[in-house]
Amino acid sequence: MDATTYAVQVEWGDCGPGNVVLVQSFARWMDEAAQQHFRQRRAQIADHHADPIELVAMPPLELNMSFYGAAAHPEALEILTWVEEWREAAVVHRHRVLRGATVICEGRSLRAFHVVGPEIAPAPPPFPEWIRERIH
Repeated sequence: MDATTYAVQVEWGDCGPGNVVLVQSFARWMDEAAQQHFRQRRAQIADHHADPIELVAMPPLELNMSFYGAAAHPEALEILTWVEEWREAAVVHRHRVLRGATVICEGRSLRAFHVVGPEIAPAPPPFPEWIRERIH
């Protein structure tokens, strides 16, 4: 497992009533952790794409989470993120949220490689090989 660590400081706005972190905060942090996973390996598509007419994105298509505990303000959390599976035009990330050594949440996200240009493609293109080489 070639994981990156994303540090999170729980803020008041991440929580709902009772000072418990909201599900959507975990979803946002997992999305940010996946983006950081690409950045740390110099695999940001926007940095390598030269065509100004096309927009290149890796939108999340699916996110599943399992919770084993709660988090609250002002706790510090860490999110471990790694690639579980490569598909032709998508990548599956795994996320493990830790408070110290305790796992409080695990997640799995599916993210597609997508190019939006002047013409609509019939199917998403495959992930560029240079990205697969930088992320194991």
